[in-house]
Amino acid sequence: RLLRADEVLAAKLLEMANAPIESRIGATVGALRPTAALA
Repeated sequence: RLLRADEVLAAKLLEMANAPIESRIGATVGALRPTAALA
């Protein structure tokens, strides 16, 4: 299903909150998903 803008924002905030714990994994996922990072 399509995510609403606020749901995407909430997901991004969760990713940023987890960044210190999963910095390497997050960086790898971000590199593999450039379009998601720009969304």
